[in-house]
This record gives sequence, C-alpha cells and structure tokens, in this order.
Amino acid sequence: MQSFRSSFDRVAWALRWLSTNGMVWFLQWWYGKQPMFWLEKAWVPYYIEWILSFPRAPLGSVSIQIWTIACASVVRLLSQACVSCYGLYLEGKAGTKEKVKVPAGAGKGEKGETKKEL
Repeated sequence: MQSFRSSFDRVAWALRWLSTNGMVWFLQWWYGKQPMFWLEKAWVPYYIEWILSFPRAPLGSVSIQIWTIACASVVRLLSQACVSCYGLYLEGKAGTKEKVKVPAGAGKGEKGETKKEL
C-alpha cells in the first residue's frame, strides 16, 4: 500500500508540474524567437529595447519571457489586492458587531470644551 501511494504521489507531482511549469517552459522555448508584440521605433532607449527582447526575440519587440514575467507580476499583485480587500472586509464586518464603550467626557479638554483635531 505504501509503495502504491509513493508511486501515485510521484506521478501526480509529475503531471501537475508538467501541466503548469513544464507548459510555461515549453511555450517559452517554442515561441522564444517570435515577438509577442512590437514597440514603436525610438519609443524607449536602446538598452531597454535590448532587455525587453531578451533572450532571443528580435530587437525592438517584447519577448515571451519578459511578457510571462510581466503577466505573472500583475496576477500576483491582483491576487494580493483581492486578499487584502477581503481581509479588510472581514475585519470591518467583525468590528460592526461589537460596540466600543466610550467613557463619558472623552474628547473634551480640561475646561469642558471639545478638542479640535488638525
């Protein structure tokens, strides 16, 4: 039973890796010399064009490697923003159920007048 489980885990791990990371590597290898899209001429300096076309795309274009990095970064930022918004929503929802007791006279100065906030 233990050997079946270990072989199943190995096969499941390999299939999951091939369907995610393996596919990304294959696409980057297959389309490595093809531009994702072209940049306008003289829109960015030469060294930026070179970095964006790195490693094998034609100069003046954006390579699939750079495009993959950019898309992954945007997805990561959006997911972090969604998780943060959801956390704030849950925090606000939990905070409305409990009422905070404020002592009498809070917010008043020494002479009884209210404090002005800046």
